[in-house]
Amino acid sequence: MVDFGETALATTSLSTSAKAIIRVFDESRNARKDFHCHTALLLREMSYFSRYILNRISDNCVEIDVHCDLEVFEWLMAFISRKRPKLEPRTVISILVSSNFLQMARLEEISLKYLHNHFQEVVQAPLDFSCISEALVEKLAKLFTIDHLATLSDPDNKLLDQLYFMHLCNVLSTEKAKFWRCKLCQSLYVQSHENRLRCNKTPIKINFWGQGHASHERDPTFDINVYLATQHLQHTSWKDLYWRIWSTLNHSCCRNCRTFYPLALHATCPTHPEGVSISKTHYTCCSSPTLPIPVHPTGCQNTEHNPDEQSKTSSADKTFLRHKKEIDTAWRREGTSSPGETLSPLAVQCGMYIWSPEECRVQSTLIMNDRTKHQQNRKLTLTQQREEDATIMNALIQQIVESRASQLSYNSA
Repeated sequence: MVDFGETALATTSLSTSAKAIIRVFDESRNARKDFHCHTALLLREMSYFSRYILNRISDNCVEIDVHCDLEVFEWLMAFISRKRPKLEPRTVISILVSSNFLQMARLEEISLKYLHNHFQEVVQAPLDFSCISEALVEKLAKLFTIDHLATLSDPDNKLLDQLYFMHLCNVLSTEKAKFWRCKLCQSLYVQSHENRLRCNKTPIKINFWGQGHASHERDPTFDINVYLATQHLQHTSWKDLYWRIWSTLNHSCCRNCRTFYPLALHATCPTHPEGVSISKTHYTCCSSPTLPIPVHPTGCQNTEHNPDEQSKTSSADKTFLRHKKEIDTAWRREGTSSPGETLSPLAVQCGMYIWSPEECRVQSTLIMNDRTKHQQNRKLTLTQQREEDATIMNALIQQIVESRASQLSYNSA
């Protein structure tokens, strides 16, 4: 491995010619070798030496002492002399690091492309990858798509996880990647969809249009950077953390339960597999009573969400289908539900139902007509109308709460 350190120490003799002698000392082999070339060639191909050479441009001969791997430097000199030496899995890391240090942009690009195209052969070689700088890893990561990374194998975790880390940083740098954790349900969610996501541990609120909602409550102490660092210290790979963040950041809408959900929770659609009994008072599969007011969907089992047509055509959903296995593996420690998992009686009641647009129009029309007719007959003022609206809404919420409480008591009995 090359270690130039604070090299490029030289002695000079006054002259007008432009020659350079590079004296290479390989400490590991205890070997020395001199390389001769024009200073113009070094200025063009190895920018690292430019300041040193330009300060002695009038000298007849510039001598430069370098401590590095002799084989590697010989390869570099052959490259700048247009002898077209070949890159190999066992040498590409040394060449890449050396080209970066010597500011050989063209060779650095060639080495990165070679490493991209021969990743599997390179990681199988007995090499030290710790010498690759973060800047080089970032450049290399830009050559890989997530789909490509998923096809690679790196059992000893020499480089692949670092590439996932760079992709994770790219995801976190996007404008919408502002994350919070709910202090009630401990779920990770994005701020941009805070008003559309539901929390199963927050009391349901019903608006005037009959829509039920239960928003997350932010944990003010949460910091996404602390979360990621802590998880990684607990031996969670950057690959798993990438898929956790990605699947939390991207969402779909379910046509069955009408829920807007993060792809991380793709298997949390509540359902009763055997449906309602003939009497329509309870569900056949679990004997849970049906709700007199359809505020939320109930289910004794979790199943896969059924994305609506718009969600199915999105690029996020297509990426999800290709990497569903990786996403499930990433969240396994977080205990997300799997399709077909039986839920507790409490979990059966923790869902939330949002009426379809047509149902909303029907219900809102009935409520508006009844309310308007009643208030017009009584000739109420605007303030009185608003007060009555609030009373009606509170009564509806109280009715729902009491209904849910009685059903929970029924299930526990």
